[in-house]
This record gives sequence, C-alpha cells and structure tokens, in this order.
Amino acid sequence: MTTFDIHEIERISGLSERQIRSVARRGLISPLNKLYDQSDQLSFQDILTLRKIGQLISAHCSFSSVLRQLGDIHAHSAPHQPLSALKVTTIGPYLVMQVDGIYQHVISGQTFLNFDIDQEEERSNVLQFPSHSDTLPAHSFAATLSETELERILDSDELTSDDWFNLGIQFEALNENVRARSAYRNAIGLDEDNIDAYINLGRLLQLDDKFRDAKKLYEKVLQLRPENELANYNLGTLFDMLDEFDLAVRYYQRAPNMAMAHHNLARIYDQLGNEVKAARHLSIKHELEHE
Repeated sequence: MTTFDIHEIERISGLSERQIRSVARRGLISPLNKLYDQSDQLSFQDILTLRKIGQLISAHCSFSSVLRQLGDIHAHSAPHQPLSALKVTTIGPYLVMQVDGIYQHVISGQTFLNFDIDQEEERSNVLQFPSHSDTLPAHSFAATLSETELERILDSDELTSDDWFNLGIQFEALNENVRARSAYRNAIGLDEDNIDAYINLGRLLQLDDKFRDAKKLYEKVLQLRPENELANYNLGTLFDMLDEFDLAVRYYQRAPNMAMAHHNLARIYDQLGNEVKAARHLSIKHELEHE
C-alpha cells in the first residue's frame, strides 16, 4: 500500500488539511480519523480524487460548490466507480462530465459543446490534431506527482486499469511519452474495454507517425462504441495526415459535435475548391465554439 503524509497530500492536491477533511466527511474519499495516524491510509484513487478537486476549484467554481456538485455526480454515477475515473471539468460555475467528446451537466442533462474560454482565432487551413481524451480546463493548475511519488505508486501491486490510465496522464504531463504509452498499454491489459486508454495511446502513436498502430487502436474503440466522436475524429486526422481526404471526410462527418472536425472539413473542402461546403463547415465550427 502506497502512503502519503498530510504535507504530501496538501502539495499534490492543492487543498488544505481542513478541506481534505471536508471532502472525507462528504464521503468522496475514504473516512479519516487522524490524518497523521498511519492507520488512516488514503488509496491512490483517493489521492487522485483530491487532486481532481484541487484542479476544479477556480474563480467561477468555489470549493463548497465543487463539493456539492461532486456529491450529486457521485450519487448519479455507476456504483463503485471512483470519482477520479470520471471525466469532470468546469464550464462557468457548473461541473460537467465528458462522454464521447460531449460535455453534459449530470443533473439537468444539459449539453455543453465547448468551454466558455476565450480562444485565439485559428486559421482554417491548419490541421487540428487529435484531441486528448482527458483535457483539463485552461484555468486549472497543473499539479503533478513528483518522480519519487510516481515510483512509490509504481511499486504498488494493487494498481487497476483506471490507476494505470491516470498514471499515463501524469507521464504525459511530465513529457515522458514512452512511459505514458506503457501505462496506457497496462491499462488496456487490465481492462480491454478502457476506451480512453485506447484513444490516448492511439494519439501518442499517431503523433509519433506510427499510423498503422494508431489506426488499429481507434478502430478497436469503434468496435466497442461506434458512436464515439473522438475516435472518429482522430481517425479523420490520421487519414488527413496521409492525404486520404475521402476517408478523412467520412470520419470527420461522424464527429458532428466537435468544432475541430468542422474546422478540418472546411480546410479540405477549401482545398478541393468547394467554397460553399467550406463556408458551411466554418459556420458550424463557429456556432459550436460559441454556443
């Protein structure tokens, strides 16, 4: 069992001891009695949940609001599914969950198609590359585990598929893509239905020009979940990079709620001389970015 003392937990999560105890009282992590007592050992999932809460706190979303909304999300999520495994982020004052590239408010069911963040205008002739399946909001701070802490976790014999997936994200944050790929492969080895691990591994392989291997991973996702827009979009970018525009268009069209897909469709149609379709997809792109 990997253990962390209170000072390490505060540094990793960005939360104070008082806040950590509040999280425990809400039932979002394991119960605590005396945090300094070695009998009160937080699990790796607990540490990741606390870190996620630290990342969600912003000028738009207070600590108390995050806890209240996370409590609602936890109540509506699948039994025994750790909060650290859920793709939760902020849009304004709301916490939303990402499912197949779409952001949805769990309680109301309202769908959000983009972040309320000012973005620099991008030229339509630039290929928008594959997305990360666990992108953090731009206003969150990047609290990462130290090398020593990572090694302590890696020594554990209790890591789950979700643990390995989260470790892959940690390694990516440290620009250690070789170790990230290994972590994603371990995640898949423990759970062949870990959609996000397939997508993240495929993205890393694609950006390393290993197109055939990336294609197999995206296609595996579509076997498991044909409607997954992120996998369809990433396949579109793969064929786009190979100048196989017919196939690229086919897969981009299967990601209708992703602004980047319409951006790339506009660029392709512009190159093909179809100004009407290019303008239509640019218009859809802007609508999605500003809904």
